[in-house]
Amino acid sequence: MPRDPKSSLRFARPSVRQFNKDAAKAAVQKYQEKPLSEVCRLDPKTRQRRERIWQNWEEFAACAEVDPVDIWFDLCLGNPEVQAIFQGFLRQYWEQSVTLRPCLGPEEYEEVHTINCASTIEDVWCLLVNHADDRIMKPKRLQDRENAGIWSLKYSSRRTSSTCGPTYEIARWIPEFGTEVGLNLGQTFQKDGATTDDILTILSTLWNRANDVRCSPDDRLSFTMYVVEMGLGGWRPGALELKKYNHVKLAWVRDPVNPSVTRTICWSTVDHNKLRRLRIEREQRSSLSYALSVVPTLVLCLTTMFTIRAIRDNAFEAGFTSCDEVLHPETLEEGVNFVELRWKEEFMSDDKYIMPMNYHKFINLWNEVRMVLGSRSSLRPYSVRVGAVGRLDGCLQPALRNFIVSHSTEVFERSYQPVRLRANLANIAFGDKARHDTALWEAISNSLHNRDPNAPTRLTKKEIDQFESRKDITELRKELKYITAKEGSSSQEAKKVSSRIRYTLDCLERLEIQEKRRKYFEEADKLRAMNKSTAHLKQEVQNLKRKRFGNSSAYAAKLASLLFQTNITSALADRLVAFISGASVLNEIGDVHHFRKELKEPARCLFGCGTFFNTSALTRHVRHLHMHIFKARFLCPECKRMNLGDVVIEANPCAWSSHVRRVHGAVHTPNLESLPDVLCLLCDRQCKQRGFSRHLNTHSELFDEPISCPACLQEGRKVEIEGMGGWINHVADVHGGDRVLGAIEVYKTSCSDAEIAPIDINPAEAQHRKELARRRQVDRKRKAGNALPSAPLPYKRAKTALSQPYAHTSGDSDWEISSPDPHADEEFWVDGRE
Repeated sequence: MPRDPKSSLRFARPSVRQFNKDAAKAAVQKYQEKPLSEVCRLDPKTRQRRERIWQNWEEFAACAEVDPVDIWFDLCLGNPEVQAIFQGFLRQYWEQSVTLRPCLGPEEYEEVHTINCASTIEDVWCLLVNHADDRIMKPKRLQDRENAGIWSLKYSSRRTSSTCGPTYEIARWIPEFGTEVGLNLGQTFQKDGATTDDILTILSTLWNRANDVRCSPDDRLSFTMYVVEMGLGGWRPGALELKKYNHVKLAWVRDPVNPSVTRTICWSTVDHNKLRRLRIEREQRSSLSYALSVVPTLVLCLTTMFTIRAIRDNAFEAGFTSCDEVLHPETLEEGVNFVELRWKEEFMSDDKYIMPMNYHKFINLWNEVRMVLGSRSSLRPYSVRVGAVGRLDGCLQPALRNFIVSHSTEVFERSYQPVRLRANLANIAFGDKARHDTALWEAISNSLHNRDPNAPTRLTKKEIDQFESRKDITELRKELKYITAKEGSSSQEAKKVSSRIRYTLDCLERLEIQEKRRKYFEEADKLRAMNKSTAHLKQEVQNLKRKRFGNSSAYAAKLASLLFQTNITSALADRLVAFISGASVLNEIGDVHHFRKELKEPARCLFGCGTFFNTSALTRHVRHLHMHIFKARFLCPECKRMNLGDVVIEANPCAWSSHVRRVHGAVHTPNLESLPDVLCLLCDRQCKQRGFSRHLNTHSELFDEPISCPACLQEGRKVEIEGMGGWINHVADVHGGDRVLGAIEVYKTSCSDAEIAPIDINPAEAQHRKELARRRQVDRKRKAGNALPSAPLPYKRAKTALSQPYAHTSGDSDWEISSPDPHADEEFWVDGRE
């Protein structure tokens, strides 16, 4: 049998390659036909800009009657006469950057320079020089190798003042030219950093004023996710657009403190942009992944919003159909601490987006939200990045901060410092003598602190109709009518004219709104400075333009107040799934009112003591009056009332809290989870955890000399310990007291760990309870016939007499009696101890 020629390669790595003569020649020929060029490795947008500017240069050179190639050789040789030609090109480039734009005056159009900053001219020069070096000077260097150092043209706008050369001499002339023609030498915007309050203001406007910011439900949720993720890590907007499913991972993780509780965790991956695409990576700095848990406020919870999108798209491999299945899982099986919630195979491709919003759509929606919230300045999305980087700088090391936001310390110090300082310089300089109110200082540090939500955002129908009387609009309407009659409305010419009309009207509307806002702010500031009312300036204008998303926007406004509340994530998430799925909005709006009523249900003591203003008041009430009930097992009175059977609660306050939260709702759950007691090994006394530090200090004299651990002596080991610090370390390392310094916990039960189980009741006890139930029923019927309603009575418990009432109706009370107590008509209540 002939031997396979490739069999020798199966287990050996070739140290000397076996090359083929014909293949080697073909490989060389392939690359000889296409020499190396720096242009081929450029970003496509940069290459396109270079070629466009080079085309302008060739046209200018033809008009100036100069050779567009040879003149670069003269520039390399330092010929001063050719500098004037390049100066003339840059001037002409600016002078010819004129276009006609619609205006509000009778002239209807005005000439506008598209270049307003000297930095643009500097960028043009940089692109032109570098393109000439790659296109002209590189072949010259290969041709004249002996003088290759002469034939080089380089320019970088970041090193203009510190570098010599003919190209830099022209660059240093550009500021003079800019001053001459009136170009801005600085930036045309003020660099601001968006604070946390600014981000919440933007999100609140998006949802609360949804009728003014109309968009599809999908875009509304995507914009929320976009802004929240930018605020988390300060990533560039381009790095977050069109986020894919394969960049998000959800998982269930066992809670290390409460093993019976399972948490939902999300890992989000961000790919940094503004990096060279074709490069060999010898480090891992092009992307990062960070983890998130479930946040109580839904509008800030990316984990919940990713889940909402995945449920809508049916993306889970496990086939989840509700958010509650994902966000509130059951206890994991023994020995398992992590379960990944995988996506379906088709969602792992690069064309499946969990946040389907590109930057163009994001910036349009951003500008609309900014106008509706009443911003006076043109706050940019980059302000969210600047603000986030500032927050990270105070919390993280510079190396980690730079890795997260993908820049260097030099760039941070140069480009990420807001113009308006948030530091309290007076307090720093003069201390307490110049201290300001902290809340006031935080408020004025917000970029949107001077906003005015009453500023006009739309035009009236009369103002919009006035544009139709313009000469240009009239002519375009006639042209469109003629083309439509001749070629049809779907022809390319008809679409072109229609787009011109739409563009002109949009420009005019934008200019008119800017003028109205300018006049409004000017007049409002003037009146407010004189303590006069500005109510007459407020103008309610119907949204005449966007009627497409009217119903969904109305529903979004109804949901707004719920999105910013806490601890209702699971109850609201499924409603958002229906919202972005395009469910019947008219029916859903009614459901929102019902949902709000459910949320506003007051906290109620399930022992029949009435309702309370909040859970904190309920907790204080239970701790004050009902703690004796938890000393023995007892039956849940609410389950009995609801005919859920005899459910026995273990003798533990946490067992009661756990049962109420799981069965009767979190709103009625008192917080009875307490810190465990601790044991002092020095005196063998149990202490409350909060007061143990004071107790340990009473033993400070024992540490004046080395001591032996009493617990270790009982086990037959003698360990000498020096000082209180040594004692704390010993207790932590040897006896497991790492949670409380110098002590060990002796009792630890979580409300989530408490066991709740039904118990078997003997026949005699069952007969006794049946008789009690019959008596209660007879008593209810007797009292139902009374004309005057009686006030609810407190429980009269067997073996326990309470000396004060459970609830009061005075105005200074923490709780109130609203509805009749379900057990108020009972003469006594069985608590399981009879």
